[in-house]
Amino acid sequence: VDPVSIDLITDQPIYIALLLDTSGSMRGSKNEAMIAASKEFLNGLNAQDRISVTTFNSEIKNLIDFSTDHNAATSLISSIEAVSGSGTCLYDAAYEAVQKIAALPMGRRAVIILTDGKDESPTGGACSNLTIDDVLDLAADGNTRVPIFSIGIGDTVDESGLARMAKLTGGTFNSSPKTEQLTATFTRLLELLQSQYILDYVSVAAPGTHTLVLSVDYLNTVHTDSRDFLLLELPVHLSIISPVTDQKITDKILIATSIT
Repeated sequence: VDPVSIDLITDQPIYIALLLDTSGSMRGSKNEAMIAASKEFLNGLNAQDRISVTTFNSEIKNLIDFSTDHNAATSLISSIEAVSGSGTCLYDAAYEAVQKIAALPMGRRAVIILTDGKDESPTGGACSNLTIDDVLDLAADGNTRVPIFSIGIGDTVDESGLARMAKLTGGTFNSSPKTEQLTATFTRLLELLQSQYILDYVSVAAPGTHTLVLSVDYLNTVHTDSRDFLLLELPVHLSIISPVTDQKITDKILIATSIT
């Protein structure tokens, strides 16, 4: 077993894309609970953490982009209202969020999706142009890996789809059947994000594509995740053995080299 070093992350900001469902079915107590829980979540962030807030129904609306101004984000969340008769373009919103956050520095980052339903237009059928597989292909790719943490509120949630997005990207799915459970769900999620750590692994494998599988045994429960990665070809190093530096050359000479 090759050695690894483990370091708790204390000085890196968390980049969070928060996606909030404002479709017609979110009106009333669900919308109120979503606002209250989201504000409590922002209140628990560290000063250097960056938050992006986006609402989605039949349209996607970005309210604030990866800002440390948590007060401004909280104010914007306070004014969110669900739109009567609108659909839920969940996958388009998720794909756009993954695209944005994948362009940021590697490290602590997450997409959090809160919804009470599934990707559906007001008249039935899909609302998004993209599919769940499009989202997963981007979020689970080794080069753009972004964990998706999904939260389902109410009893009409597409649990299988939300759980699949979370599992295949390294996030978690959380169910909150009752609105009063939502704040506690967000609190647990924040604790999870703030307790992340970094594993440094030095590979001695040959150049090419490889898969790294990590298993962690914690309190007699084994958690396993995998990551594809590419090892590039090592550059050629050319050294001149002869002639040596400052040697005077007066005639033909054999040049000796070393290539590694």
